[in-house]
Amino acid sequence: MLPVCRQGRHLLLESSKQKYLQISQNGLGYNNLLYIAIVLGDLTNKKKYVEPEAYYSLLIEEPEAHLHPQLQNIFFNYLNTLNKKGIQIFLTSHSPTITAKVDLNSLIILQNQQRKICSLSLRESELNEKNRKYLAKFLDVTKSQLFFSNGTILVEGISEALLMPVFSRIIGKEYDIEKAGIEIININGVAFEHFAKLYNSKDKDKRLAIKCAIITDDDRKKETEEISSRAKKAEKFEGGNLKVYLGEITFEYELFIAGKNEDIILEIYREMHSRTEFNQNSKKERAMFLIEKLKDFKDKSELAHRLAIKLDEDINVINKFEVPDYIKDAIKWVVKGE
Repeated sequence: MLPVCRQGRHLLLESSKQKYLQISQNGLGYNNLLYIAIVLGDLTNKKKYVEPEAYYSLLIEEPEAHLHPQLQNIFFNYLNTLNKKGIQIFLTSHSPTITAKVDLNSLIILQNQQRKICSLSLRESELNEKNRKYLAKFLDVTKSQLFFSNGTILVEGISEALLMPVFSRIIGKEYDIEKAGIEIININGVAFEHFAKLYNSKDKDKRLAIKCAIITDDDRKKETEEISSRAKKAEKFEGGNLKVYLGEITFEYELFIAGKNEDIILEIYREMHSRTEFNQNSKKERAMFLIEKLKDFKDKSELAHRLAIKLDEDINVINKFEVPDYIKDAIKWVVKGE
């Protein structure tokens, strides 16, 4: 029998006399933890008192079952203490919560692609020490979902991340990235190299078996039309299962000049800033003016959010909107390898 106190649960007892719960009254998650606790206690005692020189290992399948994220963290942290005591732990999981806590050198990814099981040990990948330190810091629960996806799109910021799912549905039902199990990873900057090395090795045994696209700006200079050194560096990451797709100048610029998008975007922007006037002579000049205004007011993400809502709800906007070609190409590559 167990004490009433439960982390993360609220329990109301009708009788103040009842102090304990029956095992049968627990959820499956708590009973699994009880069983594992007994096994771990037995292993720890054997390692310490019975056969300290013996090799002990424990295989656990999907410990996240029926456990909320906080309990998953507590449980995994305890497993790490056992590992330091000489008990080797083998753990299979579909939980990004647990994956985000794992030492990258201990992580082996298994992927089923085209009815073939592929594996990648990150210890044997082409990640260098700088890459590993960066990924260990930034692979949170959200970004760790890339290890469970059927493909990955790496983007610079929240604006692109908000719009990619709705763009994919506009391209066609067969390219819906959410249904295809494609993960959008917001790098929140341009540090693509650390993630790119998971996909771009020439050796298929040293890269993930899924396709990846980098979508980023070329930040070209108006005077020379030369793309930025940062964009040139990004192009060099291409290889293996990774391709790089550059947008002219910026993401918002490409959205503005594609097809008849100008009217849609200006309508949204005027809802945000009704006094702003666009009196420039050409579409490209108006696009550049919009970029400057978005920088001044720091509301690029707000524009993207409002556009995503309209593209989800307004059939007239959907029928008129044109997804920029470089984004179409990126989505088609990741979903179908086209």
